[in-house]
Amino acid sequence: MFVKTKKILCLLLAAMMVMAAFAGCDGGNDTSSAGGDASGSPVLKTLEDGTPLLNLFEEDNVTLKVWGPEKSLDLLNKQCSDFAALYPDKTINFDIKACSEKDARAQVLNDPDEAADVFSFVSDHMLKLGAQSKALQEITVQAVVDNFKSTNLEDAVAAGTCEVEDESGNVTKKMYGYPITGDNGYCLFYDKSVLSEDDVKTLEGILAKCSESKRFHFNFGDGFYACTIPFTAGMTLDVTPDKKRQVLNYDMDSVVAVAQAFSKLVNKNKAVVSGDDTVLTSRIGEDIAAGVTGTWSAVAIKEKLGDNFAVAKLPTINVNGEDKQMISMHGYKLMGVNIKTKYPLTARALATYLSGEKCQIERAEQLGFGPSNKKALESDASKNDPVLVAISAQQQYSIPQLIISGGFWDPMATLGEYIYDGDDQSEAALKAEIEKVFENAQL
Repeated sequence: MFVKTKKILCLLLAAMMVMAAFAGCDGGNDTSSAGGDASGSPVLKTLEDGTPLLNLFEEDNVTLKVWGPEKSLDLLNKQCSDFAALYPDKTINFDIKACSEKDARAQVLNDPDEAADVFSFVSDHMLKLGAQSKALQEITVQAVVDNFKSTNLEDAVAAGTCEVEDESGNVTKKMYGYPITGDNGYCLFYDKSVLSEDDVKTLEGILAKCSESKRFHFNFGDGFYACTIPFTAGMTLDVTPDKKRQVLNYDMDSVVAVAQAFSKLVNKNKAVVSGDDTVLTSRIGEDIAAGVTGTWSAVAIKEKLGDNFAVAKLPTINVNGEDKQMISMHGYKLMGVNIKTKYPLTARALATYLSGEKCQIERAEQLGFGPSNKKALESDASKNDPVLVAISAQQQYSIPQLIISGGFWDPMATLGEYIYDGDDQSEAALKAEIEKVFENAQL
């Protein structure tokens, strides 16, 4: 009788421990900034930079697949090793491979079982990965969500959050993305031996100096850049309630006027070069004097220009006698945890760690990546980097890359290419092209 009772008590105790582990997996509502032991709290402790270190409970002998952009792999290896060292009683290994943030979505959705457990991606892929495909683990530990809200830029947190409708039709906001950078935008890079600070304030000033032997580069065939045209005219973005279609808010007369202003300056102008970022990075300092790109091109451009390297926010463009600031797209980069991961606790803990202030500062120092963490933005690495300063200056003249459907980009590229190289640039032709492009962007 005593032996049976002892066995029953042991089984009950084991069941309670399993339930506690699953409560940690689901996150509970822990709001403590620190504390918790292996028996219940999802937060093991708080690190010096304020990042919650999550409890792994019974997960052990783990190998996580981790993806990041190729230029980040050395640092990513180091940061993953630092993370593993925080759990000396656990065996945690990593399989780290290169996958660009813009390619991660397709890779994950194509084969989620073989995709990385933890990966970085661009914020405009949040809608597809989160609300539409449900390919990501939700961030359910309240202490982690609260930490992000208090330490990161508001739009960076919004970039990782989706509105999700349940079977009863109730809509709630859920966070799926761990903010890691705040610099996914672009600015103007230029050769200061050709262009002065005054020249680069206006697109007209730049092209006046480029008209003889130098060129200005802008990728009109990429929707990420070409959307600057309608954004400069005041266009904003929404999505339909079912999150399946893009909604464009605009005044057609304003869009046509801005399109005409760009057309007059760039259409079939030999001083203007379109093409991808490699065109700019390979030719700046030679026949290209200035161009628009982001932090990912900064190292290559610095190497080409040397002491003549300079950077600024985007210029203005004159529209019917009024100088209008060029409005760009500005986004964020996030970490995601694969819904199919076999190790959800360790994967979530790693994503939380990689999103912390310390790791963001390391990326700023070693890679030139701009942080989304507010304290990391105040670090010397951020404040002393002219590229990050210019990106930050342009950010106030940008549309946040939060609710973008996959069908938005190609129509914007079509519009940019038409303005750059299309034959009929009359007001009527431009209006007809814009109407067609905007219709396609909202399909």
